[in-house]
Amino acid sequence: MGQLGLADAYHSGRGGSRDLVAAARWYRLAAGQRSAFAQCKLDERYLNSGGVKDVLEAVRWIRLAAGRGYSRAQFRLRDLHHSGQGVLTDLAESVRWFRLAADQEYAAARYQLG
Repeated sequence: MGQLGLADAYHSGRGGSRDLVAAARWYRLAAGQRSAFAQCKLDERYLNSGGVKDVLEAVRWIRLAAGRGYSRAQFRLRDLHHSGQGVLTDLAESVRWFRLAADQEYAAARYQLG
């Protein structure tokens, strides 16, 4: 099982007890190896207090994933710019990230666009 598999197992408690701190540690290792999926998962862990709570760290990881073209991260970054959570509220930047996600046919973005 790779780093992402371990992170998911710790997060869900599959195969043992749930450990959100261990999940975040494994997501961080995978994110450090440029996994956009893991970078996006770290954003969720840091924002939703999944074992840790650090909004600025969440923004750092979600920017990396969004910059790599990961549509889910682009959509999340759109939310952050819209709400001003961890970044300055910037509706133009929110729309820019929304369009990037929609252009990649990210389902939630396409649904809202429709």
